Amino acid sequence: LAANMSNDDFVLFNNFKGSDVFTHYLGAGDDGVRYLGVEHLPTFFTRAILIDVAGYKNVSSLPANYIITVDDVLNALDVQALSMEDITQGDAVLLYTGWSGFLDTDRSTFLDWDTTPGIGEAVITELLFRTNITVIGSDTWGVDALGANEWGAHHIHMNCGGGFIHEALNLREWVMHARTSISPWIGAYVFQPLPVVGGVASPGNPIVIV
Repeated sequence: LAANMSNDDFVLFNNFKGSDVFTHYLGAGDDGVRYLGVEHLPTFFTRAILIDVAGYKNVSSLPANYIITVDDVLNALDVQALSMEDITQGDAVLLYTGWSGFLDTDRSTFLDWDTTPGIGEAVITELLFRTNITVIGSDTWGVDALGANEWGAHHIHMNCGGGFIHEALNLREWVMHARTSISPWIGAYVFQPLPVVGGVASPGNPIVIV
């Protein structure tokens, strides 16, 4: 970062300047953000669309550093008898990679920034951004393919679109039921954020009703 930069040089969360959010430079020493803290969020209640990328690829989990592509998303939807027409404004789009299986067997792998699979930026720019969805979620630690330096969900969906991401979701039961037609691929996403004053993230246990 340049020595003469200020908070006005940064754009965060739906095009607010850093000076709208931080008191000190980049928030160093701040007790949370001045604006856009999670305490202002309402309960989330919206449609959820599950996209089974691991199932489409016919693997138990995507390999390390795998970047989910536009074709992966479109083809996975097609296998599920869905299309982009089924994704509408306000929805929560949840992608299953199988990576969450490491939570029970190898937690250090699950949390490894350098190896987690995730979505590529093109999935945001070419498919999801124009739909005005609210949430992009996944069963991975970061949603984006962080080890491959892909940050579309963070830098575009959140910063430019004002959307949210939901990391480390337990999607396995829903996926197993949907694969055997016990449950549909579309349900209702319900989440009550913990109202951390000045927080930029919130723990919680969302549910999906199908």
